Amino acid sequence: MRLEKPDRVEPHHAVLENPKFSSLGVVFKKLFKLKINTVVLLYRRLRLETPTLHLYLLPNDPSIIKAVNDREVNSKKIEKPPVTLKPLTIGSQVSLNAPKDVTVCPEEMTFQYLDAEKLQQYLELSAEQMQDKFTFCLMNTGTKEIVWKAHLKKGELISEEMDSPVLHPAQGPQPPNSSNMHFIERHREALIQRTTPVEPVLDRLHGSVLTHEQYQKITAKETNPEKMRELYRLVPSWDLRCKNMLYEALMAKIPHLVKDLEGR
Repeated sequence: MRLEKPDRVEPHHAVLENPKFSSLGVVFKKLFKLKINTVVLLYRRLRLETPTLHLYLLPNDPSIIKAVNDREVNSKKIEKPPVTLKPLTIGSQVSLNAPKDVTVCPEEMTFQYLDAEKLQQYLELSAEQMQDKFTFCLMNTGTKEIVWKAHLKKGELISEEMDSPVLHPAQGPQPPNSSNMHFIERHREALIQRTTPVEPVLDRLHGSVLTHEQYQKITAKETNPEKMRELYRLVPSWDLRCKNMLYEALMAKIPHLVKDLEGR
């Protein structure tokens, strides 16, 4: 960039006659790809029977890292070397090379630089059974280069559960229930019509009950009733733990509505 001296200055604008602009700027913008220093954060979800991890690939930006730490309040951070082996360009496709007994969803993701206020994408890893130790690598899908590598021991997933025990489907806090139906099933229609706002409730469920894709699909609906109907489409596939977590989210965010319905 360079400063040009205007030919004349008017009250509301400046005039530059016969400017000599170069088209090289456009060429450089096409060719130049900014490399961003990146970090990997790994969290173990608590209160889940199946060992489940969230893996974030983020710009090394303190505000974004803090936002993720705040969001993963129901998780325990697994300390691994966070800095990637090399910077990444925005738009790079990455995938996780993990053992066969580990399920990774989604299989790939695109490295992005999102504002701290936005939801950050992550890879979810889960394993019903796992080895005593395994290694997984984050790879650049295009170049096949290893971006980040870590060793994880089985003890890092199953130890220290005393601080937050697993809730089995038949355990945990039970909502008041005067019939065989769960609270959220008994008051389906009322909750669809009267839950407002819906987003704080969804935020509590994101990552534990709702996947990132499900969360985005629900929040894309225009009205609160439409969002709740979309949420209720998932209820038949839920176990008791998930239903209890929805009840707890409603109690935390809209307690007056829950108490009103319980009094009926």
